[in-house]
Amino acid sequence: MHPSEPCTEEMCPPIPPPRHIHFASIDGMWNRTVTCSSAGKTFSITGWQVGWMVGPKDFIKKVHTLLPYVQFCAPTPMQHALASVLRDADRQYEGYDNYYTWLRKMYINKRQRLEEGIKKSGLIPTIGDGGDINYTRT
Repeated sequence: MHPSEPCTEEMCPPIPPPRHIHFASIDGMWNRTVTCSSAGKTFSITGWQVGWMVGPKDFIKKVHTLLPYVQFCAPTPMQHALASVLRDADRQYEGYDNYYTWLRKMYINKRQRLEEGIKKSGLIPTIGDGGDINYTRT
């Protein structure tokens, strides 16, 4: 079984391969992968602690069996709000095709601003392929 947590996949800039690849999409891995996703980072609702799992039916059924014993669970209104947000995110947003395109552009702009600041400080940025993460060479 391979656990996968692509919580920042929507923040990655559109880059040529290699880029984010869902592990479950690799030949022979669907029945061996459980993907746990969270709305926290993508929708700036980290305190809600709501998300979802996708995977083989037999494994997800076992998760549902354990859920009553988990000490923390998201209140029903937050679960309904997340379902609404996921639907709305595919609609036009702030002049972009959808929320995810806007989010990606926002993080690209932030990353470029951070890179400029790193360069101005005399350090050399190491450009990553994800979100707004940057490293420097000293």
